Amino acid sequence: MFAGARSLSATYNAAWAGLRFTTASFSTIPYNSLQFYINAGGRSLASFSVSLYDSSGSELTSVNPHPYGASAGGGWTKVTIPPSALGGAIRTITGVRMWDNTGEPQPVFWIDDLGFVSGVPGTPVPTATPPPPSP
Repeated sequence: MFAGARSLSATYNAAWAGLRFTTASFSTIPYNSLQFYINAGGRSLASFSVSLYDSSGSELTSVNPHPYGASAGGGWTKVTIPPSALGGAIRTITGVRMWDNTGEPQPVFWIDDLGFVSGVPGTPVPTATPPPPSP
């Protein structure tokens, strides 16, 4: 696991297998990214695809998470994908899908801390400049 006491593990036993996480519908307006940590078991993230589902149940744009990943240490990769890359900017979303895009079964991998996040980590919050003192 990357953080906490548990993570999700999965094994794709067939070609094009995948995971789909569904939720009550919500707007992506307040979020700037879909973020998760993945331990791909030594495989490249290029063997995965990620997509969103809108409120009508239609799958939106799928992307390869590899360009959106950065090493998080210990075999984990932090993936941060903007909703716009997934066709989900300013949309109502009901699900996230991750699947094999190699056409082959895939060995075990792990997912942790999957969710939508707002704000840019490390960006200072602007504060008001106090007015000059009165004479």
